[in-house]
Amino acid sequence: MRFLNIVAKMAFTLLAAVTLAACGSDEPALQGAPRLTSVSEQLFGNCTWTFAYDVGGSLTKISKTTDRRTQAPMAETFGQGIVKAEYGGQIDATMHAINVTATNARGYVTAAESKVYSTFTLTELRRIDYTFAYDDSSRLVSVKASTWKQAPLKQYTDEVVTAFAYNASGQLESCISSDASVAITCTYGSRAVANGFGLPGLAVRLALNDHLLGLWYAGLLGRGSASLPDCVRVAQAPGFSAPCVIDVAYGINGLGLVSDERLNAGAGTWTNTYRYTRSK
Repeated sequence: MRFLNIVAKMAFTLLAAVTLAACGSDEPALQGAPRLTSVSEQLFGNCTWTFAYDVGGSLTKISKTTDRRTQAPMAETFGQGIVKAEYGGQIDATMHAINVTATNARGYVTAAESKVYSTFTLTELRRIDYTFAYDDSSRLVSVKASTWKQAPLKQYTDEVVTAFAYNASGQLESCISSDASVAITCTYGSRAVANGFGLPGLAVRLALNDHLLGLWYAGLLGRGSASLPDCVRVAQAPGFSAPCVIDVAYGINGLGLVSDERLNAGAGTWTNTYRYTRSK
């Protein structure tokens, strides 16, 4: 599987080749396509994703550090045909790993497995098998999560499908799960912020399990919504005890890319920041 070559050429060159003329910047045009180098999130505890590349511009490593008390720093290693993430829980002494098991012709992930196992006995405690589906525009339309029964793993205990719906303009309208654990809708202003880099956006981040976000930031889970919403209505989502409305404002850098998201839910505000560099 020529996984790195596909991702390097497709996910970080094609997706990231934003039309600089549209940003209206007076800065001189730099050579090479922009690449995402870090993402800092505040919504559920401070965490930072960072991305490393080799001299040829291929993604080589995804790392994540977090201040959450229940888990230690996490490191994801991006290798030939595999993305493996492991982190140690500070309380229950477990390890987590996620591996990509299949991709489509465009390099987008179509199957992955997530495992949790004991650091003492190396017994596999839980496994979730994921399958991903895309539309003709390579936008993610569904994620199926099949959870295996705890050890010994013999059968699935449940299967949940989260569906992502888009309008005719390619803007994400909703994220709805089959078990009603996720019900999120998006609205856009008259001047919607273009999502040229294919960022997941707040609604997607709330709908997906945390360990899948590294795959999305790496450009492995499809093109993303054509625009980023300025309002996200959450009827149900992990981490939320009651429905709420989150207003989102965006900062744009000199490359015409989103530099920050400012989230306001009334009871609090958070800021997510994005940093990029230019390939040689």
